[in-house]
Amino acid sequence: MDSFRGIKIIKDLLADPIATATENILKCKIKVIVAFTSICLSIISTYVTTNVNICTRSNDPDSCFYMLEEPKFSFFPVISIICFGMSLTAVAFTLLKWNAAKRLLENIPDRVVLLKVLSQRKVVFSVQEQIRLGFIGRGTGRGRGGVLFVFHFLPCVLDLSRCNNN
Repeated sequence: MDSFRGIKIIKDLLADPIATATENILKCKIKVIVAFTSICLSIISTYVTTNVNICTRSNDPDSCFYMLEEPKFSFFPVISIICFGMSLTAVAFTLLKWNAAKRLLENIPDRVVLLKVLSQRKVVFSVQEQIRLGFIGRGTGRGRGGVLFVFHFLPCVLDLSRCNNN
């Protein structure tokens, strides 16, 4: 369940678990395809920016250079290599998420577990919203952050029956 963040997926799993898990697999599969496409494009761009001889005038061989050797254009190969690394990371994470989606379809959690996860995520969302609104300080000393957290959110986390299940 931790691979899929947010409240919406939990609500959808409560409503129709099989359809939601199947739709989740499809979405993850599309993301894997996009990630593999991006890695292919980054490999092509890395090859072009590092190995292709670029000529500014067609009939003058002295006007040819490699982007990696030219100081003005050397940032293009660097950017393409950075994109390759980001694409590689995207492929790894999307494959992990796709595997988690397939496992979710094989082992759909019980309704009780889904309700508990939903209530916990609502608490987390509520705390994040309070931080965003400035009621809970981020260590800057502003507001009555610690007091609000201890008296309002912490009892809810410790005893989920006290949580507001809106």
